[in-house]
Amino acid sequence: MKLSVTDGLVTALSLAGAAEGGTDLPLMNYGYQDGNLTPVTKPSDTTTTFVYDDRDRVIAEGGETGHVQITLTYTEPDPETGHRTTTLTTADGHSTRHLFGPGCRRLAVTDEDIVNGRIPAKDGRFQPPAVQIR
Repeated sequence: MKLSVTDGLVTALSLAGAAEGGTDLPLMNYGYQDGNLTPVTKPSDTTTTFVYDDRDRVIAEGGETGHVQITLTYTEPDPETGHRTTTLTTADGHSTRHLFGPGCRRLAVTDEDIVNGRIPAKDGRFQPPAVQIR
């Protein structure tokens, strides 16, 4: 593996000596804006881009061919519990909400396609639902 680094940021990943003639085989290219990862380009030239808010949180991610399109929204911590929610919404409008507690520990996942809504997460691991999928 070979990393290309500019200003302390990884800009490319390649497999050293693996291409024809013993040259490096490019695997990924990375771009940055204001220190945030923005485009990621694969050898197939497909690019995924990331958009950030003024707090450097990803608020959108998308592939140029539409293969991945999501938006993320965040709530402020609840004044009583300190819990906060991150909602991931796909291009077709499907939303999944993640409830976080102290230390960014995921407490629950709510998916609109799951009957009864909440899926508890214990020890930071996703717990499969014990309910039927619609």
